[in-house]
Amino acid sequence: MASTAAPAAAIQPVMDRENVAPAVKRVDDKHAKPAEKKRDRPKEVKCPRIVTERYKCARTGETKTRTYVRGRPLGKGGFAVVYGMQDPSTGENFAAKVVAKSTLEKERARAKILTEIRIHRGCDNAHVVRFVRCFEDAANVYILMELCSNRTLADVVKARGRLTEPECAAYAREIVTAVAHLHAHRVIHRDLKLGNLFLTPAGLDEATGGGGEDSATGAAARGGGGASSDVDGGAGGGPGSDAALDDSLATGGRLKIGDFGLACRVESDDERKTTICGTPNYIAPEVLAGSKGGGHSYEVDVWSIGVIIYTLLVGTPPFQTSDVHATYKRIRANAYEFPEGVVNEGARELIRRCLAPKPGDRPKIAEIAAHPLLNAGWRGATPWSMPTPRVDAEKMERSTRSGGAEKPRAPAFSAGSRSRRAPLSPLTVADPSAPRTAPRNVNDATPPPATPAPFDVLDSDLVGSARLAETPDAHPEARRAREVSAAAGPPRRAAEEGAPAATASLESRV
Repeated sequence: MASTAAPAAAIQPVMDRENVAPAVKRVDDKHAKPAEKKRDRPKEVKCPRIVTERYKCARTGETKTRTYVRGRPLGKGGFAVVYGMQDPSTGENFAAKVVAKSTLEKERARAKILTEIRIHRGCDNAHVVRFVRCFEDAANVYILMELCSNRTLADVVKARGRLTEPECAAYAREIVTAVAHLHAHRVIHRDLKLGNLFLTPAGLDEATGGGGEDSATGAAARGGGGASSDVDGGAGGGPGSDAALDDSLATGGRLKIGDFGLACRVESDDERKTTICGTPNYIAPEVLAGSKGGGHSYEVDVWSIGVIIYTLLVGTPPFQTSDVHATYKRIRANAYEFPEGVVNEGARELIRRCLAPKPGDRPKIAEIAAHPLLNAGWRGATPWSMPTPRVDAEKMERSTRSGGAEKPRAPAFSAGSRSRRAPLSPLTVADPSAPRTAPRNVNDATPPPATPAPFDVLDSDLVGSARLAETPDAHPEARRAREVSAAAGPPRRAAEEGAPAATASLESRV
């Protein structure tokens, strides 16, 4: 997913996080204490070359293991590092988000990562990066996900500049399909942006005309280094040129939404959230207003879609400035304009509606899907219509159970459960020179594990850290869980929502 030669904002495969934007409010008190030096949490991640997962067999109850070979880093965020990882017994490739347990000492950090995991594993859509499983060892928590290509939609815009309406529509159709699925399950993503829209291997092949990494396997073999950052088209004709990808349910389409670190789930459609979070260039005005503005809901994703469509058609975000506070000021004032002769009136009308200052004036996802812009370049015999979201309410309810406002209970980490290191394997992730058949990608059918790993227990609400595991049992649930299997607590990557920070980046979340 990532190339070390690419610019920082373009190489984040699972979490586009190189810095954290400053808080919305400035601290002007001259007597205020100096800001503490920012903690570099990704540096605390020490991921071994050989990673061992321990789990209990559902049939026999005995402890079994799976072994993974770590590849090179693919990207990093505020809390985690993402590596390519392979199961050498099957050749399957994954993207593994690794979080050091030392960064999960605060209850808030633990609660946030638990929410991220619960929401992500409850989503099942062709245009959402697939959650595979979670597990832990003594030092880290590991989240295994589907491995996409090494490029995002941000790379496409960076290399090509603005897109044509048919090219934009090819991506927009899949974006609204995925967001409709999330909203049907009462999930608000809250961080939709180009850097979180990951090209599939086929989507990358289309965008590069076959001149880039043509598969996730190729990206994994390179381990995140050595590829050109160009996604400038070729013989294939560029974005939207491959008619076969229009059947996204059959082919997997062109892109997938990832990074659920800021996502939340509402109990009802009337519920409003008040956390100030998001990415400055894409953040909605009601989010900036926080609790004083009455909160936010699904409409923030519609706003972000408006920003995405504008950026695809114009080449730069509508509110972008060189200073994050100036960007916030423009967002509050709804101050943006269209370059002369660049965007047609029909597309302008859709963007204006999505970027309406009042959330209630913005269109629903179904209305965006029905706009003529999304039929631009469509090759079907009949006009394109968005597939009806398949709602698996039972799966989402089980996945997010106890994941709302309830505080996490006492931890269940086993401080002394460091797993035995397996013999060092000469294999790299998806090493093409390895004497084996071509590795299967995680997109292929994968049999479920013999029993859920600690984080995969859908009704689990235990979360914690190794340090806290050393304290006396405050809750019988935690004691029982330790006796059963040294259960684990999910990790969390980027900065805490709304937390102040010293550095600014318009492509990093607040």
